Amino acid sequence: MKDTILIVDDSELIRTSLKALFRKQYKIIEAENGQDAWNCINREIVSAVLLDLIMPVMDGIELLKKMRQMDQYSDIPVVIITSSEDNEKLVEAFQAGATDYILKPFHPQITIFRVNNALVANRRMRRILEEEKNLRKKAELDLLTGLYNKITTEERIGKQLAAGPNILCAFFLIDIDNFKKVNDTRGHVVGDHVLKAVADLISSYFRTGDIIGRIGGDEFVAFMWNIPSRKVAVEKAEELVSIVRGEPHSTPEDVTFSVGISFNNGKDMKYSELYNQADKALYQVKRNIKGNYSVYTSETLDISV
Repeated sequence: MKDTILIVDDSELIRTSLKALFRKQYKIIEAENGQDAWNCINREIVSAVLLDLIMPVMDGIELLKKMRQMDQYSDIPVVIITSSEDNEKLVEAFQAGATDYILKPFHPQITIFRVNNALVANRRMRRILEEEKNLRKKAELDLLTGLYNKITTEERIGKQLAAGPNILCAFFLIDIDNFKKVNDTRGHVVGDHVLKAVADLISSYFRTGDIIGRIGGDEFVAFMWNIPSRKVAVEKAEELVSIVRGEPHSTPEDVTFSVGISFNNGKDMKYSELYNQADKALYQVKRNIKGNYSVYTSETLDISV
């Protein structure tokens, strides 16, 4: 499928001349002023724009500024059409985000090379940015489970806590019971399978916007931001432990997990504070009846069985 070039000039003769140069290699669409061009850009996927600066209705500079203000159009190469090397106009165009320029009357080979080079450079930049995006994403994730890793989990929860210190949030610390025994008796391949299955199960019980991370070997965190009441989080914990208690084979090796819960109670709290409180609640579960949950309070620990 051919890339699309939009030629924008109020002169039909200029548009026809440029179209003749590029129609074999590209799909060509035309506009005679900036407003018509803007409508075209909103209708079609445009790979490059050849743009005259002086036009009625909307001139080239105004169109260029509008494009650069919109994320979806900000990286489209824009090659200016000009009749002379008017430095002031060209400086204004480049300040607005122009990629290159071509001179009238057109030298066919130079014109083709400059436009092609702008497109090639744009493709290369998009590829580099996509690779960087993928690398950043990988750096944020735990490669085994696909959840956020420890560093990303702490950073994201920290940012949400700072963004709404008076908003009620719930912090879940989830630990697989007797996981070391699974690794020791069945091997690490089975252990990895258990971790992935538990990660999937935990993720399925939380909202799309909740933060789920693996922060240690068999330790997971879930964070619910902006909940209407503590009851919502407690019910969520009850659902989690009940599914593995009540349905055999809901997890590989029939493992269970224990949950400690802490709340910020609408106060300004740090990640470390919520973690430490949830860890204390989790400790009480592990010490008493595994496969359950416990809610931390400032006065006492409420053990739910």
